[in-house]
Amino acid sequence: MASGFYISRALALALALVSVGALASIIALSVLYAKEKTKDLEPSPTSPAATTTADSSSFPSPRTSSSPGPPVPWQRYRLPDSLAPVHYDITLWPRLEPDGRGLFIFTGNSTVRFVCLKDTDLILIHSNRLNFTLFQGHEARLKALGGEATVPAIKTTWMELMTDYLVVQLEGRLEAGRSYLLHTEFVGELADDLAGFYRSKYKENGVEKILATTQMQPTDARKAFPCFDEPAMKAVFDLTMIHPRETVALSNSINYDPINVTIEGRHLTMTRFHSTEMMSTYLLAFVVCELGFISSAPGAPVLIRIWARKQAILEGQGDYALEKTGPILSYFQNYYNQTYPLTKSDQIALPDFSAGAMENWGLITYRETALLYDPAFSSIEDKENVATVISHELAHMWFGNLVTMRWWNDLWLNEGFATYVSYLGADSVEPTWKLTDLMVFEVHGVMEEDDGPTSHPLSCEEGEVQKPHQIRQLFDTITYSKVARRQE
Repeated sequence: MASGFYISRALALALALVSVGALASIIALSVLYAKEKTKDLEPSPTSPAATTTADSSSFPSPRTSSSPGPPVPWQRYRLPDSLAPVHYDITLWPRLEPDGRGLFIFTGNSTVRFVCLKDTDLILIHSNRLNFTLFQGHEARLKALGGEATVPAIKTTWMELMTDYLVVQLEGRLEAGRSYLLHTEFVGELADDLAGFYRSKYKENGVEKILATTQMQPTDARKAFPCFDEPAMKAVFDLTMIHPRETVALSNSINYDPINVTIEGRHLTMTRFHSTEMMSTYLLAFVVCELGFISSAPGAPVLIRIWARKQAILEGQGDYALEKTGPILSYFQNYYNQTYPLTKSDQIALPDFSAGAMENWGLITYRETALLYDPAFSSIEDKENVATVISHELAHMWFGNLVTMRWWNDLWLNEGFATYVSYLGADSVEPTWKLTDLMVFEVHGVMEEDDGPTSHPLSCEEGEVQKPHQIRQLFDTITYSKVARRQE
């Protein structure tokens, strides 16, 4: 005879009623969750109409575009597949002092060459918080390249703030297979929000210094210049920076010799940079600063420079980073069986930086504590952190920069893999530390978050990640650290 557990009929009936109620609650919550998830993926209505102006004191307002039925193209967060960028020619002039209204601004112009893949009468290009100069009543000028191509007239332009688009509607259609140029001139704010093209400040010898720098990942290149701001929309970038003569300008590529210029009565320097490799907009970087640097020995196959506050450089706080960067680069060249594709690797410690570090191709930006090591005050744990962070960012030079995810739903392929190999690169230059044995702590640390309410799959469908805030939510411990467990 089987042993068992028995309850009365009344109790059984009561338990059944409770179970039915609980089941109904679960179903109701599931339906509510599904509705909320769907709502989050749908565009919200735009605000009332207002046209843009050329007044640099204000930023564009949206035009009315809501209509019954499916969202129109400029209400969708993903770019259509009708245009593909090829090349950007960008000039930027950041002001490192406030204007009469107390605002720090930058002015610039950009010409993007793109190929039309499908006939279309619409150009959508990302832009956020930029105010445009008007050309014959429009915010852009269009030109066709090659042959007998005709240029359709611009019918209307406006800013769609909900989706960060400059919308250009044409009288006619662009022809598939032809190339075109889109030119814009703009003003933006050099804010202190640590995103896009922003300003940072620090004190040196009691004097306040202002520098201009960037953080484009994931969707803030559009705050610096109009662009097709999706990772798969790779292009070549030619950059020119105009800046005060006491400063230096840095970017992804090595610069040509700077020249002195006078603009609007100001004595300035103009620095042009070599063309970049074909790359995503989120990897573009530029800095205007008065920082100091140390560099690798002349004749090295790759120029390596460590940039930081001049006092920090004098105190030797960049020496450890300079000592280890070259060997880590060599390790990854062997690991990937692919030569480092650039001629230089600048690494710069910034006083204000939102991330730990950012893998801009050829100009890696760091929080000061992630790059600088002070032998007089820093701990061995600080030294370990510097080695692993440098290794993580250098790993991206190949996996992430040379080969890039199509869309942000696969961010784990980029960041998770870099987390894993960061231990390998750091271990190659500090073998006595046994850093690969510490990978288990990376795994244990993420398990607690993976068991919490904010857990999410490593990968999802592209359609589930559309809006900028949804993309930013993926930059968490699960994305960075959970993959390390899969690689073990």
